Amino acid sequence: MADWHVVRERRPPHRVAARHLTPEQQENTVQTLGYLDAGTGSLIASVIVGGVAGIAAVFKTFGRNIVAMFSPSKRAALKAEREAAAAAAAADAG
Repeated sequence: MADWHVVRERRPPHRVAARHLTPEQQENTVQTLGYLDAGTGSLIASVIVGGVAGIAAVFKTFGRNIVAMFSPSKRAALKAEREAAAAAAAADAG
C-alpha cells in the first residue's frame, strides 16, 4: 500500500508544444480550434439579443434627449416642455 508521501507519478503537461507533434497531429489541432459547438452558438446568440435589448432600453429611457442633441428644433421643444413642467410643479407646490 502506498503512503501519501510517496512521489506521485509524473503526468504529461496539459499543453504539448507544437514541435512535439507530428504534422498530422498539428493539422488536427488547427481543425479542432475552429470547432464551434452548440454552447458557443447559444452564447453568441445571447450576447446579440442582450446587446439589442440593452440598446433598446437606453433609447427608450434617453431617446428624446439623444434626438434633441442632434436637432436644434427638438432641443428647443424639449427645453420649452421642461420649463412648462417646472412651472406647473411650482404652481402645484405654491
